[in-house]
Order: sequence, then C-alpha cells, then structure tokens
Amino acid sequence: SIQGGTTMIFVDDPQRLEDPKFCAFNRDACPLEMWTKDLDFAALLQSVQLDYLRRARVHGAKLLIGTDNPGWPRFTIHTELESYVMAGFRPLEVLRMVTEENAAALGLGEQLGTVEVGKLADLVLLDENPLENIRNTKSIWRVLKAGRIYDPEALRPSAFLDISSH
Repeated sequence: SIQGGTTMIFVDDPQRLEDPKFCAFNRDACPLEMWTKDLDFAALLQSVQLDYLRRARVHGAKLLIGTDNPGWPRFTIHTELESYVMAGFRPLEVLRMVTEENAAALGLGEQLGTVEVGKLADLVLLDENPLENIRNTKSIWRVLKAGRIYDPEALRPSAFLDISSH
C-alpha cells in the first residue's frame, strides 16, 4: 500500500474523518490529530511512493492493488485505489487491476475477476460511478456474496455509527 497516502488524504480532506462509514469500523482513527503527527514525513513518503508508481508504470512493471494494513482492511483498499489515480492511472485501469488482474495473478482468472457466465459472482453494487471519481467505490449500495444480497448499513456495528462522541 502507499505509505503516507492515507495520512495525506485525511489531512487534505479532513471531513473524511467524519464519514460514518469509515468511523463505524475505525473509531480510534477519527481524530485528525492522530494523522498530523508526522505530516512532513508522510507527505514526503507519499510523494516518493507515487513517483515510484509512475516510474514502474512507464517501465511496464506489472502492478497489483491490495492493502497490507490489518487495522483498516475495509477502508484502506479505497485509499489505495485513490493513490493509483493520484499517480496518473485512469480509474478503469485501477478497477481492472484490483479485480481482473489480481485474480489472474493468483491463478484464479478462470473463476474470478470479471463478470462472466460460469464465474463466481461476488459483486459490490455502487450508487455512484467510480469511473467519474474513484472515491465513488465507497458508495456501496449492496454486496452480493455467494448468492446472498447484503445491505452494507446492516453490516456496520451500530455502536460505532454515532461519531459525535469522538
């Protein structure tokens, strides 16, 4: 994942820390002060790593998208997608990398990664178009998993939805 990227995204756009979808699972991460401790270092790290992505792309390196952050796995994948767009990738490229290309890299391209007859069809249905703005990957309307439809609001811990006390 892009080290420093999440920090800079929060500092540049602090209202994200008030997003109930984020705070529902990440209560301890919501105070902006947590993100501004090492701001200069985070900005430098983000800049260097975005430059690495740009260079890797120019040189034809095979890149995959994922997150190694165990604390916020439901959230950091979205900032990872955003980081790739910040590095110059088009949203469609990024979406293909995180689906089709990741499945192929795992040797599962025949079973996963695209919507086709005969493939497993776990889907995330969005309210907004991620091709217009990659941040729209967070506008999750429903999740289809193993043939069942889930409302993401029902999956969030209710105890975390009230962020006014944070």
